[in-house]
Amino acid sequence: MPRDEYERFTFDWLDGCINALSPTGAIWASIPDDTVAEVALHLKRRGLTMINWCVWHFRFGQCREGSFIMSKVHALYFVKDPSNRVWNPDAVLEQS
Repeated sequence: MPRDEYERFTFDWLDGCINALSPTGAIWASIPDDTVAEVALHLKRRGLTMINWCVWHFRFGQCREGSFIMSKVHALYFVKDPSNRVWNPDAVLEQS
């Protein structure tokens, strides 16, 4: 898919998700390196507030001849209203 079509496709599905959010809604978007800056800016322009920009590293991937493996993805956590959101971390926290 050409880059401009891919960006339009990505912004369209993000907009669909944003439009479906409740007033206290949140969205997580898992985005690769080459698109994360554009997606973060789009979400901010749509009026959402960033809570976290997480990076998920992994130690496996496909063998590639021309570059290193893509060993991470970005997980963006945005909310409609940062002062009125639900945060229940106990369900996913693990003792370190």
